[in-house]
Amino acid sequence: MKVIIPAAGMGSRMRPLTEQKPKCLIDIAGKSFIDRQIEVLHQCGFDDITLVGGYKFSMIKEHLKDKVNYAFNPFYETTNSVVSVWLATLNMEDDDILIINSDVIFDKDLIIEMTKDKTNINVAVSTQWSEERGYKAQIQNGLIVDMSMDIEHDKIGGEYAGMIFINKNSMQKLKKQCEILMEEKKFNIWFEDMVVDLIKSGTLAKVTEVNPDKWYEIDNVEELEYARNKFGR
Repeated sequence: MKVIIPAAGMGSRMRPLTEQKPKCLIDIAGKSFIDRQIEVLHQCGFDDITLVGGYKFSMIKEHLKDKVNYAFNPFYETTNSVVSVWLATLNMEDDDILIINSDVIFDKDLIIEMTKDKTNINVAVSTQWSEERGYKAQIQNGLIVDMSMDIEHDKIGGEYAGMIFINKNSMQKLKKQCEILMEEKKFNIWFEDMVVDLIKSGTLAKVTEVNPDKWYEIDNVEELEYARNKFGR
């Protein structure tokens, strides 16, 4: 199984910290985002990791050296994650793929749980969520039926936790979607929106519920300080 980590963005909500380094290299209690992610993935036996860089890409390569494979998104200032995922998969054979946002930290138990069932898509979801933040998930009978920023309050089942496992067959469909979007020059789309399209066309997407004590997504400086205090302990 392969892992893709899109990390091309400029991390504008983390300024001024990201003026000096890319977001994935910011320190949390002695380790950077990306070092924590790679360490956990290695503990789970996943070594085929592709990081998609853009902003300050050379700093990431200098830091990680040969720990990962690399893809470069030169259009990181004007595109969204669909372009990064497309670039990462260009030279990949069809396989099961785990896609992890570069601004989440997590425990290995979550990765093991997400990837043990390879028959469908599997989405990490936190049932502890706030109205103000996060990409929300609508859930029925343990399956994702929709995800967006605009789900009605009474339909929200949790917050998307920045990790999706996509099995081989679904990944073939996703790659075809990517190609169509690139041909149509629709570059400002989240890759998760393509997953939602697959779900709405009949692909099953199961839920892996995350333990909020062993997962956290960091979007801004305030959340970074919270994470440093929490995980530093």
